Amino acid sequence: MLPHVEEEFAAQHGRLGEAGFAIVGMGKLGSREMMFDSDLDLVFLYDNPGEQDSSDGARPLSTSQYFARLSQRLINALSALTAEGRLYEIDMRLRPSGAAGPIAVHVEGFEQYQHESAWIWERMALTRARVITATPRLGQRIDDLLTVLLRRECDPAELARGVDDMRQRVEREYPAKGVWDIKYVRGGLLDLEFLCQYFQLRFAHEHPEVRRTGTVAALRALGTAGCLAPALSAKLAEHAIFFHDIYGLLRLCLSGEWRDETIPTGLGAALCRAASVPGLGALKTKLARSQDQVLAEYETWIGRAARDAKE
Repeated sequence: MLPHVEEEFAAQHGRLGEAGFAIVGMGKLGSREMMFDSDLDLVFLYDNPGEQDSSDGARPLSTSQYFARLSQRLINALSALTAEGRLYEIDMRLRPSGAAGPIAVHVEGFEQYQHESAWIWERMALTRARVITATPRLGQRIDDLLTVLLRRECDPAELARGVDDMRQRVEREYPAKGVWDIKYVRGGLLDLEFLCQYFQLRFAHEHPEVRRTGTVAALRALGTAGCLAPALSAKLAEHAIFFHDIYGLLRLCLSGEWRDETIPTGLGAALCRAASVPGLGALKTKLARSQDQVLAEYETWIGRAARDAKE
């Protein structure tokens, strides 16, 4: 989409010489784990190392104005309403300062914010950050910066407290209603993702190879690097695949609250095939067992350490 938007934009406002523009994917887009109805978590970054401080078109703009308006044009294109529905919902809340921050951020401002002001939950979000498209120089700079940011050594107790604080905040906002609430139930997908991000932030300063944006890939890399016991790494990755498969099918086929009686027969059969179990009862048992195992690991690594850090 970007080249088409840029061409139309340049016809009005010209171009900015050596300036660069980058789209960084966050969340499920960054981790390549998008589901049927996922939105796009985006961060727009730019730089302008040259001497040209305004565009060369008929309606020139300053650097900051240029990339703010270009970003808005791109958002409008990506969220366009078509005959088949809206293309994507766009979420920009993971940019520096959230909704209060500028829509497009100079890469130096992004770097300063991450070093000086970012909360632990924002560092967690960076584990999924991935350059989607960028001018080559800027893209490499962002990728190098992400490596540096994620390799910063941190105190494990403070990290655990920050992760658990965020988990409790999510739990208050989205209380789970049972085993089928696969994302938010304790021991579910969110606990597993938070656990993986905790491991990455804890061990990346010594093992940069654990920087993987996808949950399964990251868990396997943690085992290969020796940060986790191979059996634990494999088991957590297995849980992640299982949760993603079941959650993806439910999101694709149902809306609203999921209960046994709301799952049609055909979907129930598909869920059981995906989980290699004979029936919904067995599937619920398998889900509950997996959730118990994930929650036990979350408590071992994060929950207890967070409580100790608060005392």
